Amino acid sequence: MRKIKLKSNGLGRYDNVSPFLIESGALALEIYLPDKSGEYYLVSELNGKEKVQRIIRGSSVTLSDLETGELKAAVKHYLRGELIEVYKIEPLLLKAVDTQLSATPEIAFLMGECQAMREKLEAAEKSLTEAEKHNRERDIALLSYAWADYQNNVQLNAKNLSLLDFAGALGYDFTKEELEQIDNKKEAF
Repeated sequence: MRKIKLKSNGLGRYDNVSPFLIESGALALEIYLPDKSGEYYLVSELNGKEKVQRIIRGSSVTLSDLETGELKAAVKHYLRGELIEVYKIEPLLLKAVDTQLSATPEIAFLMGECQAMREKLEAAEKSLTEAEKHNRERDIALLSYAWADYQNNVQLNAKNLSLLDFAGALGYDFTKEELEQIDNKKEAF
């Protein structure tokens, strides 16, 4: 049996948000009603089929004939036949597992999905950072070779550019430390 506490202007949540199995297509719910007089009805909708059941304080309500899909529910509070308030309940995602149904509260499902996406994003960002570092090292090596060739070639060096101007002419933007590293590497070529 699953327990639900209703909240005014909020979403009624299941007491245990972990996935659970539904046996024989039936789900028993114990709904904690507010201390207000009147009649309460559980209105549920699954795959276009709507059911209405009266809730008696202190007893449970059973949803039967459940099948795969998204189970939406709300508790409606009536006083003398007039609708006073509607308490929404967190939807349940029902999936077939072997011969039974598995139910997952939607918010817990979405939170898990969000966490998985966050982990993928962090891994992608780490991979991108490593790729940018590798590309920067390659650019330094390439410019070091080009700078050494420029310095040693009389025909190319006619403009007598500084290393900063040379890098800028090729579209590079390096830090002062990287330019020193490039200037020191040219001796190796």
